[in-house]
Amino acid sequence: MSSLVLAIVGTVALAVCVICLIALHLVPSGLNPVRDPVSLYGTTRYTILYRVQVVASGIGALCLLLALTEQRAVLSVVGLVMLGCYGVARILIAAFMMDTHSKRTRTGSMHIILAAVAFTSIAIAVGMLTASLLSSALWNELGVFLTVAADLTIISAILFIVVSLIPALRRFIGLVERGIYLGALCWLGLVIIPLIR
Repeated sequence: MSSLVLAIVGTVALAVCVICLIALHLVPSGLNPVRDPVSLYGTTRYTILYRVQVVASGIGALCLLLALTEQRAVLSVVGLVMLGCYGVARILIAAFMMDTHSKRTRTGSMHIILAAVAFTSIAIAVGMLTASLLSSALWNELGVFLTVAADLTIISAILFIVVSLIPALRRFIGLVERGIYLGALCWLGLVIIPLIR
């Protein structure tokens, strides 16, 4: 499959992800975007929107990974592996919804593990790939935007760990997690769309 086809499929997948995320934040779910993690939408009657968006973001990431390898650009192997880990974790998480009560289930535990893999791997991926991408003429003109998206992803991922560990700050976990979503999706879009040209 050519990098053009992969870029088109990946862009469509990311667009589907964004549309589902916007819809999730507009439906009357009763969730608080500042306090409640995005994963909580998966436990509501809008679970299909949650599942579609995680699978779509995973497909987008994997399409980008394959398109970048088709480009034969000199990129960090670790960064590319992390991008692949993110894509796979996002797709798999659709099968494992988070726990909504204090009792931990196997499904809920898998959700936590996959979420940790996804957030960690995308932060590492953007950190390791951005500088290399900016040295290419294809992405050079996007320098400021790519850097801001990468920084937002990395900073939000670090903050996510902090707010997860400090009980007094957990009321902001939803807001911080949405920072990871925003940064990662913007970064993925900024990297994959130029491949369509």
